[in-house]
Amino acid sequence: MLMNKEWNEAQVMKVELQESQQCCEHFHKFLAFFYRGKISISVDDCLPLLCLADKYNVKELSSTCLDYMCSHIAYAATKSILLSWLQYTHCCSHLIAAQACQNFVLWNFSTVACASDFGSLELESMVWILQQNDLVVQDELELYRLVIFWLELQQLRLIDTDMNLEETMEMYTKTTMMCIRFPMMSPRQLADLLLQGEVKKYKDFFVDRLGLGMAFHSSNHHHLVKLMKNESDLMLTPRIYMTDTWSSGLTIEKYSDIQAYHTSTLVFSIPISFSECHQSSHVEWVADFYPRGLWYPKGLLIAWEGTKEIPEAVLKTCRLSLTCRDLESINKMHFHVKIGILVTGTSAGIEHVAQVVYKHHYFDRSNCVLHIDDFMPYEKLLNSKFLVGPNSDTLKLRIVIEPLVDMIK
Repeated sequence: MLMNKEWNEAQVMKVELQESQQCCEHFHKFLAFFYRGKISISVDDCLPLLCLADKYNVKELSSTCLDYMCSHIAYAATKSILLSWLQYTHCCSHLIAAQACQNFVLWNFSTVACASDFGSLELESMVWILQQNDLVVQDELELYRLVIFWLELQQLRLIDTDMNLEETMEMYTKTTMMCIRFPMMSPRQLADLLLQGEVKKYKDFFVDRLGLGMAFHSSNHHHLVKLMKNESDLMLTPRIYMTDTWSSGLTIEKYSDIQAYHTSTLVFSIPISFSECHQSSHVEWVADFYPRGLWYPKGLLIAWEGTKEIPEAVLKTCRLSLTCRDLESINKMHFHVKIGILVTGTSAGIEHVAQVVYKHHYFDRSNCVLHIDDFMPYEKLLNSKFLVGPNSDTLKLRIVIEPLVDMIK
């Protein structure tokens, strides 16, 4: 490659390569790949080798490193390397690997925040994460605390720089906290925040943010409309919250032993609104999960023109059917909700949220059932990453249903 006439180095007898310290430490493995055509990769050297492969246009090695990344993301998170993988693959447009890293961060954000590299997350990346609707957290208060922790790490990182610490931290705090959806917190959680040091330090800023949250929980609709004029609609859009208020778990043990067309049923309820002034009413839900396909037996259709035989049918799919009950009892013609399905998986012996499917849907009295198909691989499920537990024979789902607020401006 260096002999290409387009390179300045092609005109000289001796080429001095300039590499980062991290790449220098693994350059011998990079060279060995040219002679042997094979290489052993670990989480520690995957990124330096990818950097070298990209720099010198060694596409086969680049592809090998990217494949390794995609299959070792959970392990990289435990080794505090994942965020560097995410930021590099994103910057270099390695789209598949970047998407895989991004999904893990969004779906396992609490785990990522426990890693020692959490402070390396750039402000721009943190803001992007906070703007996502498929961010999975226990609740919005947990996310607020994780952002406070990240801000503390930034303060430690900036102490030895030439930047004005006070001004920079104020900018970091206000930029990230503008993305926290305070209306999604309960009034009690909002009240408790008033005692926090960060809130006291930037009192005027936080009073406005907390006031927006309290207005959402009040019955004063006009006041909320006024406050929302300069706000994004995302402020009233829930993320994927795993708290028991909005979700319920479904576990199938000894998956390999269950019969074809088996059905697991779960019944639970959620409040009709995030706003506390409407939380006295609940909606009941029935979730029917078909992990081994569906079978429709042969039947007869009786109509005015005569009787018609309907043949049996088999659907090879993993289906979740959700039924919304009692819309009449809560005096609603329709119910607009966000539905999330979280599937636990395992990689390198580490359990994590491995798949998230979410969608918005309107339920009404004539359309009270929603079928969600193929959110897991039916044909390969028996030997897939979605079976967890000591014997790799347990299937775990978490079903999240959250009421949505239609445009309020």
